[in-house]
Amino acid sequence: MPGFHAAYSLGGSWGPSLAWVGAHGGLSLVVPYLPVVVVLLPAVLGGSRWYVDGVVVAGEGEAASGGGPGDFKLLLPLYLVMVFARIGDSTVSNWSAECLQDVLGSSEQAATLPCNAYMVTTLVGRAVGDLGGRRFGAVAVVRGGTLLAAGGFAVVAEVPGVGVGMPGFTMLGFGLCVIVPQTFAAAGRLFRGAASDAAVARPHVFDCVGFLVGAPLVGALGRRGATGGRCSWPWDWCW
Repeated sequence: MPGFHAAYSLGGSWGPSLAWVGAHGGLSLVVPYLPVVVVLLPAVLGGSRWYVDGVVVAGEGEAASGGGPGDFKLLLPLYLVMVFARIGDSTVSNWSAECLQDVLGSSEQAATLPCNAYMVTTLVGRAVGDLGGRRFGAVAVVRGGTLLAAGGFAVVAEVPGVGVGMPGFTMLGFGLCVIVPQTFAAAGRLFRGAASDAAVARPHVFDCVGFLVGAPLVGALGRRGATGGRCSWPWDWCW
């Protein structure tokens, strides 16, 4: 599952790279992004030919722990993990450029680098994530990633300049990259057969909830911090 998500990170790294090209050349966003849409949209529609519909097999919709097919309450802890992991991810995606440009006074081109560094490190981390999971176990990998991500946020929160901030975003990428894929995998392992498909799909709803909640939550905290005086990243733009 982490290796599969590495493809998502590969695509995510292209976005900020194209943004850097546009900012460096003073181009409209349409110039770097429109060709990508023209090429990738037909590719995605064509690739959907290889999707297959799940076939429900009698007797296979049971939870691996012995519950019945309706026993999806087993997924509740994983839902919470997914929400908080995505809040952290969306914070970097939405506010890292704001942090560097408006708070630390970096150039527009340099402001695209944190998100790019984050996506590249998630790509690398997920590419080797399956190996780490087999070697140390999924639980140890997720716990280690959580501690590393917390350390990355701590570094970025107290960042005195762009040079120190980049290692923080790198730590965040390596830390957060394993949490979401391993959560999907854990959900699938809880059930057998066709129920496993639904178990993998359901946490994605909360994955989207975390992504949608993260950016507005940080913005609300930023406005509140602005009235209280000192702020810390990721809402430092209130200065």
